[in-house]
Amino acid sequence: MVMLALWGSAAPTLIYPLYISAWHLSTLETTVAFATYPAAMILALLVLGNLSDITGGRRAMLVGLVLLGLGALALAVAPGLGVLVAGRALMGLGVGASLGAATVAAGRSPDQERGLAGSGHDGQPGQEGHGGSVVTVASSVGLVTALVLGGAAVQDWPHPRQLPFQVLTAAILAVLVLVGRLPDDRPVAASTWRFQPVVVPRPRRSFLAGALAISAAYCLGAVYLGVGAQYARDVVGSTHATVTGLVLAASAVAIGAVAIVARDVNPRSALITGAVAVVCGQTLMIASGDVRQLWMLVGASAVGGAGYGLLFSAGISAVIAAGPPHHRAAATSTAYLFAYAIQAASALAVGAISTAHTLPTGLAAGSAAVLLIVVVALVLHSTPRGVRAVQAQPDGLPSAGA
Repeated sequence: MVMLALWGSAAPTLIYPLYISAWHLSTLETTVAFATYPAAMILALLVLGNLSDITGGRRAMLVGLVLLGLGALALAVAPGLGVLVAGRALMGLGVGASLGAATVAAGRSPDQERGLAGSGHDGQPGQEGHGGSVVTVASSVGLVTALVLGGAAVQDWPHPRQLPFQVLTAAILAVLVLVGRLPDDRPVAASTWRFQPVVVPRPRRSFLAGALAISAAYCLGAVYLGVGAQYARDVVGSTHATVTGLVLAASAVAIGAVAIVARDVNPRSALITGAVAVVCGQTLMIASGDVRQLWMLVGASAVGGAGYGLLFSAGISAVIAAGPPHHRAAATSTAYLFAYAIQAASALAVGAISTAHTLPTGLAAGSAAVLLIVVVALVLHSTPRGVRAVQAQPDGLPSAGA
C-alpha cells in the first residue's frame, strides 16, 4: 500500500511535459494537478484518518485501494486538465484513507500480525525503527517504478499518456486481492465513526519534530515530482524521456539505500546530515541548469534522495514511537496530514514562482523552505524533553536512515 501511494503520487511526473504540450498548460497549472493529490489526502486524513481504528486496518486499506484504482482509471482516460485533477483527487482520497493503517502494519512482525487479528491493537513498542525503514524502502520502490515506467512510456510506448496508469491500475487490483486475504483485524470493541480531530500525542515535541521531518522530505519531493521532468527537459536540456526517468529515479534509489544502511544513525545526526544533503543536492540541481550538464542533475538527484531518506525515516520512526498503541494509526495519519499540507503549499508556491519568474528561482525557493522546516524540527528534537522522549523508546529513532 505504501509503495502504491508513492507510485500513484509520482506516476504523472514524466507525463507532465506531455500535458503541457498537448493541453497548453503552464507550470502553475501542472503543479495545481500535482498539489490536488496531497490536498485530497488532507481531506481524507481529517475525515477518515482513524478509519482503521474503527473498522480495522484491512478494511481501511481495501477502501483506499478502491478509490486509488478509480483515480488511476480516470488518469488513464483523461482528455484534459479537469479529469486529470479529478483523478488525482480520487487517488489522494484513497491513500489518505488507508496510509496510516499501512504505515503501522509495516512496523509489525509476522508474529505480531497474526496475534493482532481481531485485537484492534496497532503494534508493540520496539518496532518503530523497523517500521521507518520498511516504509521508506517501500516508498523508494514505488518512486522508482513510477519514474522508470513513466520515462519508458514517454520515450517508447504507444499512448504514453494512458499506458502508465493502466499498468498502475493492474497493480492496484493485484494488491487489492492480497489485502483481501489478510486476517480480519476489526477491533473487538465496536466504535462508531465521528469526525476525527487532529491527534497530537504526548510527548508533543517529539511528535512534532517527527512530523516536520516528514514534511521537509515531502516538500523536497514536491520539487522533484512536480517540476523535475520539466526542469530536466527545458532547463538542463535532456531530450530522452527514459534517461530523464532514470535520472529522477536516482533519488528514489538513494532513498532506499539510505533506509537500509543508515538505520543506526543517531536521529539528530540524521536530521543534520539530511539538511546538508538537501542543500548540496538542490545546489547541484540549480547548477546543472546553469551549465546544462545532465551528470550534475544525476548527482543532485542522488544526493537529494539521500537527504529525503534521512529526514523521512527519522520522522516516521519518531511519529510511530510517540503515538500510543491504541491511537497509533490516527497519530500517524495526523503526521501525514501535516506533511501533505506542506507539500501541497510548497508545490503551488514553486509553480507560481516558476511561472512568474524562472524554474531555477522556484527551485531555490522550495529548497529554502525545506531547510527552514528541518531547522525547526532540529530545534524541537534537541530540547531536553524531546531527547528524553526518544531515548525512552527501545529503538529510539534508529532508522534515521531514511
